[in-house]
Amino acid sequence: MRKRSKNNRFSYVAILATLIANAGAAGFYGDSNRGWFFYESKPVESAEIMPPKALLPAEIKTPGEQAESDLAALQKQLKQASALAIMDPTPENAWAYQQVKTKIFDMSSVLADVQMQNEWQRPDSYMSSNPTGGEGLAIDRTNQNHCSADMIKKTGDVWGTFLFVSKDCKYCSAQVNVQKQVTRTYAMTAMVIGFDNVRPENLGDLAFAPDNGISRKFNIKNEGKPVTVMFNVKTGQSKVLGYGYIPIDNLNERICHLYTKKLGEI
Repeated sequence: MRKRSKNNRFSYVAILATLIANAGAAGFYGDSNRGWFFYESKPVESAEIMPPKALLPAEIKTPGEQAESDLAALQKQLKQASALAIMDPTPENAWAYQQVKTKIFDMSSVLADVQMQNEWQRPDSYMSSNPTGGEGLAIDRTNQNHCSADMIKKTGDVWGTFLFVSKDCKYCSAQVNVQKQVTRTYAMTAMVIGFDNVRPENLGDLAFAPDNGISRKFNIKNEGKPVTVMFNVKTGQSKVLGYGYIPIDNLNERICHLYTKKLGEI
């Protein structure tokens, strides 16, 4: 019995030694700072779960900023599609370019339609205050005529016009007829100046003089078009009313606009 007890103690010691050796080899007791773990492996620490990062106010795009970003992307897409179609004009590349253009045209059409409806439906639109035809346009023309007449007749100044013409000018003869109307309507001093010293056949009662340097004074050149200049006899100031043919209504509008309105005023 004693022999068996001694053998048993020896066996326990051998088993314990084996376990200790195996534990050291397997790393069971390798963590001296945290104690020994009698497990097959160390417990796995749970990973810390970070909450999703909240967007800062500066990172949140306004509708305008988002639209600007989207438009830039569309423009880049169009540029790349155009470049690819030009440099490598395969049917596929050409069609891709056409598709991008069609998309942009459709978007532009929608914008134009919305703008037109705004003109119709808003009381502060340009069209609501500026008719483009019919009796409304006739009323505006009458008002412009009165505006020009009041400016010319009531300022106390003496106004006049120079009409520069040439022989080979396409519309000069027609502009001479307009000049006659202006003279009759406003009793203004008027003179027709021949760039090439040629007297128009339909001059009528209008005074005529050859160009002896007057055009240089007004800094205008013979471009084969009539040129109408209005001047103030008292002050010597002048304004070019326009090149080419100018009908009487449009001439009245220019006189009114140039002499009675500020820049940007309708």
